[in-house]
Amino acid sequence: MAEMKMRELSSDQKAARYRKKEKEELDPSGRMDSEREALLTEKKLKRRRIFERILFYSVFYACLVAFFAIMMLIHHQTLDENKPKYQNIYGAIGNTPGLGVRPKSDVNESALIHIKQEYEQLTQSSGGSIVQCYPGKVLRPGEVCPFDIRLLGTSMCTKENRFGYDRGNPCIILKINKVYGWIPETYGPEDNLPDEMPEFLKREVRKTSVSREFSLYSNVRTGFVALSLSLGVTIFILELKDENRRPPSVWLSCEGITSADREYLGAVEYFPYPGFPAYFFPYTKTPGYLSPLVALHLKDPKPVTSSSVTKKPKNPELAARVKLMKLKQSSKGDPLIPADERV
Repeated sequence: MAEMKMRELSSDQKAARYRKKEKEELDPSGRMDSEREALLTEKKLKRRRIFERILFYSVFYACLVAFFAIMMLIHHQTLDENKPKYQNIYGAIGNTPGLGVRPKSDVNESALIHIKQEYEQLTQSSGGSIVQCYPGKVLRPGEVCPFDIRLLGTSMCTKENRFGYDRGNPCIILKINKVYGWIPETYGPEDNLPDEMPEFLKREVRKTSVSREFSLYSNVRTGFVALSLSLGVTIFILELKDENRRPPSVWLSCEGITSADREYLGAVEYFPYPGFPAYFFPYTKTPGYLSPLVALHLKDPKPVTSSSVTKKPKNPELAARVKLMKLKQSSKGDPLIPADERV
C-alpha cells in the first residue's frame, strides 16, 4: 500500500511539474505579467468607450435630423406654393419693385431679340388663358392679360434691322420686376401732379382717361420716369377717369440726369406708349403671365466717355452702361423716389 501511495504521489508530482513547466514556457518569469494584463484590460475599456460614443452620437444625430425634418414639415404645411407667406412691406422684397432691362443676355445679340422670342414661346403656350383686359376688369383664376410684342417699335425696331443696334439707334426694353401682390397706387385727374414731372407730360396726362373701349396702342405720348443714360428712375403712377384712350398706368419718360447726359441721350421714342398699364397688376403667379413692356428707341445717342457712362464699340444696346435704380414706394400723392442701388 505504501508503495502504491508513493507511486500515486509521484504521478501527482509529475503532473504538477508538467503544469509548472508549461506555465514557465508561456511566462518565463513563472508568473502572469501584471502589466500585460492591465494593458489588455485598458484596450478592452477603450474599445468599449469608442463603441459607446459611436452609439451615442449616432442616436443623437438621428434624433436631431428627425427633429429638424419634423419642424421643416410643420413649417411647409403653413406655406402656399402659389404665393409667398409674407408680402409687400412684410416680405423680404418689400413694396419696392425694380425697373430693369431684361433679359440680361450673355450672347452677342440684342436683348430685344431674346425677349421677343421668349414672349412668342410663352404666348403660344399660354393659349386659352389670355383674355381681353380693360380698367376695372377682374380676372378669374388662370386668366392673364395679353401684351402684343409686335408693337414694341417702329420699322427701326425690327429683327431685320437688328433693332437699330448696327446703326447706333438702339431699342431698349424696360419692365417692372414681378413682386407678388403689388398694386400700383394711382393719381386721379384732379390730383396735384408732382413738380418734378415735365410740363409736356402733365399736359398729356390731363388728356388721358379710362374707358373699356380704349385702344391700348394708340399713338399717345404720356408718362414720366426720370431716366438718364445712368438711368436714375423715378416713377409716377396716374389714374385718369375720363372716357378716352388710356388706362391707369405706371407712366415713364426718359431724360438725362445732368445737362450733359441729356445732350448725349438725344431724342427718345416710346413704344407702344410710355407707360405700363395698371391692370397687369397685381402679379399672382398665374401661368402664362406676361409682364407689360416698354421699348425705348434712342434716335440719336452720342458717343460719350465720362465717369457715369462707358462706350462699347458696335454694341450700343447698353453702350451707356445702363445703371438702373430701385424704386422706393411712397404714399399716394408722392413720387416713387429712386433708391441708390443698381439692378
